[in-house]
Amino acid sequence: MVPRLIGFRFAPPRRRTLSRSRLLGVSPCEVSCCTAVESLEDRTLLSASLALYNGSFAGSFKGVQTINNNGVITTSPVNPTALQSTFANGAITVTIPGGSGSGTVNSNGQLSGTVNISVAGQPAVATFTGSVTAANNTITGIAGAWSYSVNLGNGVTVSGQGTWTGSAAPVVSDFNGNYVGSYQGTDVLNNNGSITTSSVSPTTFQTLINNGTITDSFPSPTGLFNGTGTIGVAGNINGTVTDVIDGVTVTITDSGQATRSLSGVTGAGIWSFSANFGGGVTETGSGTWTIQSVLVANGAYSGSFNGSTVVNNNGVITTTPIPNEVSNLSVSLTISNGTVSLSAPGVPATGMGTIDQNGNITGTTSFTINGVAVTGQFVGTVVLTPNGNVINGTWTFSVNLGGGVTETGSGTWTAQS
Repeated sequence: MVPRLIGFRFAPPRRRTLSRSRLLGVSPCEVSCCTAVESLEDRTLLSASLALYNGSFAGSFKGVQTINNNGVITTSPVNPTALQSTFANGAITVTIPGGSGSGTVNSNGQLSGTVNISVAGQPAVATFTGSVTAANNTITGIAGAWSYSVNLGNGVTVSGQGTWTGSAAPVVSDFNGNYVGSYQGTDVLNNNGSITTSSVSPTTFQTLINNGTITDSFPSPTGLFNGTGTIGVAGNINGTVTDVIDGVTVTITDSGQATRSLSGVTGAGIWSFSANFGGGVTETGSGTWTIQSVLVANGAYSGSFNGSTVVNNNGVITTTPIPNEVSNLSVSLTISNGTVSLSAPGVPATGMGTIDQNGNITGTTSFTINGVAVTGQFVGTVVLTPNGNVINGTWTFSVNLGGGVTETGSGTWTAQS
């Protein structure tokens, strides 16, 4: 940040520009927040967002059981009964008296699964669905519904349905994931009583949190290294990063607080450093920082599309389902550092787009109809699951073919990594 001519103490120190001001072990990147996301290495991190719901849950279920004995209906209550469940990076295990099961929860907090039970001595399967209802620094809440139906033979069927709830205390892995943020502050140089104050402009950075350990990354030309820290189960953050300026080791410290919510993790705090370069020259810096968790969905995806087209031929309207026009309905995508490339060989069509830090995709496609160039649009949203990322979206196009003929199309598409 400020190189000094330590060997020439009678000469005034030379100021370096403040492009190396830093926080949390990350130096200024001079890029936008979205660029910081895009510079993350290629990878698909299922635990980055799914870990938000990690924990050991305790709860209960209740409802109604109905027996149909050859047309004679009998109902009875299912009294509140204890259940236990564990969430680990999107994978769910469930235990109830006399049964156990499994399921999944996705990055949107939607969950589903099955539990193996016994009804009148006969094996049966109960299904459950639900959602994460709360995620903060004191509790993770879940709730949903369950049901089952089994045929016991001889005209006897048994069914049941009801609701369930549960909660868990936070665990440190709830904060696992990729983060981007921004810091700013002030730098003060004291050269034998001559004070120079400079501002540290808002600058983006990125970091990774894994099981309580914080690892910061930053461009190699900055000279910053050993950016590490810790985060506690309550979200308390402490960290340091090391720099060597003209042979003097400088340690920047940071502290702050991370907060969980249903939409992810945010954090805020302060940073500071103090360095003595000898010869009456000292420097201090301080400021604030913020972070937020982001989705990383890099990888290859394959799926299919469907829909219909509408041709208006001088007022004569013809609607045709896509399968009648295109035999190959496959679609493939590649997501890499914020860029989305798409191919639909059956059309044939190609497309390019972008994905933001919340998993929202927007893009355009190019193809031809009767020799006329067409530009279409596609949008979608990535949802992370423990079994792979899933994208669901829509597509549209509209083209004037001339001679009073226009054609439009619309439909849906889906793909999975």
